[in-house]
Amino acid sequence: MTFHLQEMAKSIDAAQDSSFLEELNRKWIDHNKALQNIRDIMMYMDRTFIPTNHKTPICELGLILWRDNVIHSSQIQTKLFDTLLELILRERSDEAINRDLIKNTIQMLMDLGPSVYQHEFEKPFLEVFTSHLRETGEQILTDPEKLKNPVEFVQCLLNEKDKYDRIINLGFGNHNAFQNALNSSFEHLINLNPRCPEFISLFADEKLRKLGLKGGVSEEEVDIVLDKVIMLFGYLQEKDLFEEYYKQHLAQRLLSGESVSDDAERSLILKLKTECGYQFSSD
Repeated sequence: MTFHLQEMAKSIDAAQDSSFLEELNRKWIDHNKALQNIRDIMMYMDRTFIPTNHKTPICELGLILWRDNVIHSSQIQTKLFDTLLELILRERSDEAINRDLIKNTIQMLMDLGPSVYQHEFEKPFLEVFTSHLRETGEQILTDPEKLKNPVEFVQCLLNEKDKYDRIINLGFGNHNAFQNALNSSFEHLINLNPRCPEFISLFADEKLRKLGLKGGVSEEEVDIVLDKVIMLFGYLQEKDLFEEYYKQHLAQRLLSGESVSDDAERSLILKLKTECGYQFSSD
């Protein structure tokens, strides 16, 4: 079987671009089917002789051989990581990619054991993922044109957050390690600019005013805006500073009668209090 898998690794390595992952997944499926057939034929030995003599079960041995001769082969190891990274970055740029191919490949790595997934993919990719996210975010934070428009500035940050949320959800099944990396990086970015508390309050102010002027808006539309504000507020370290700006903008909305509704304003205040504790005051 070792020789067979080594030849299979050469066949997989010969495939180019997206065909590489397609071939890898095809061979992985074939390998699992072969393992199942061998196990069925040798079921008695697998259930009696192997445990009695403390030998490695057939399926487990098959996974080890696949790991050592295919995934850890010099041809495939680097190529696999580079291909996955390229596809995920293309997804971030809104290019159409085969998401199932990524999910199936990552699932294969997880099936080979936590150590394989973590060492071959999660750890190195988290470093690239975090670096890329922070680099992209810092470009927004230092863009003089975006800084002229606080609402556009905040919306750009939200768009980036949505993109990475989508990547983590579709590519990694909302894996905690990637979600934690995203939250940590986003918190870092939000607090790099000392004007973010003011900008987030201005973002909330404009959105609530526009919904008020629009009229006839649904609770769902209001909740979407409120949830985005709360999410951003949660990342802020200078929550007291946000509160100062928020009170000013709230008073202006109420005096002008341009807010979407008193219920929406009360709901936002309640959410803010829940997020940071009852230190937050609406007085």
